Formats: sequence, structure tokens, C-alpha cells
Amino acid sequence: MKKSMNVLLAMDHSRYAKNAKNFLKELQFPAGTNLYVLNVIDPPQRSVASGIGSTSHPDKQLEHLRRHMFENARQFVKRVQNWFHGENLKLHPVVCEGLAYNEILSAIDQYNIDLAVVGHQGLSGIR
Repeated sequence: MKKSMNVLLAMDHSRYAKNAKNFLKELQFPAGTNLYVLNVIDPPQRSVASGIGSTSHPDKQLEHLRRHMFENARQFVKRVQNWFHGENLKLHPVVCEGLAYNEILSAIDQYNIDLAVVGHQGLSGIR
């Protein structure tokens, strides 16, 4: 009997991430495999928050923006998880704030990931 796996799917809203999700859906995993669906939000900047509404309380506006971003990310992750419903996977939503590459590496360590799938555009000029 195969050992279950820990799989990370790092997603954003790009078509590349959608392709990664579709690729992952085609794979077969042992029963009991954990699928961590990760979405990383960029930290909102004080300058952006001060441009929303009144500028008298930028910290409150920054926190309001942050809560809104987290709620949108949670809803996005939930929609992605629905694609994998019934696939014999244990689904785990992960939403965090920071630099995507740092948060992906952190999740790999934290959840003892065996396979990480990340869709990205790539960098031009690298050979």
C-alpha cells in the first residue's frame, strides 16, 4: 500500500496557476493524501490604504483592506478546493500574507510537502 502524500498547490488568479491546478487534477494520489491549497496575498501598503476613503485613520483603513484581501483569498481557495472535491484527498486551505516565494518555501517546510505545484509565467531571458 502506498504511503499518503503531502501536496502543495500554490495558486494565484493567473491562467498559469489554473494550468497548474488542471495538471494536478490529472494525477493520481494515494488514499489519505493531503492537498494544501495556498494563496498568498501581498501586504497592503500604507500609501494604498490612505487613498481609500478618509485619510484621518490610515491604520484603520489598512486593516480594513487587509481583512477584505484575506476574505477574498479564502473564498478563492475554497473555489479551488471545490475542483478537488471527491478526489479522495484531504483538503487544507492556506491563506497567508507576504512574499509568495517565502510563503511557498515556508509552507513546504511547515507541512512536510512531498510535491509542490506552482503555476507561474516564468522569467524571460533565463536560459
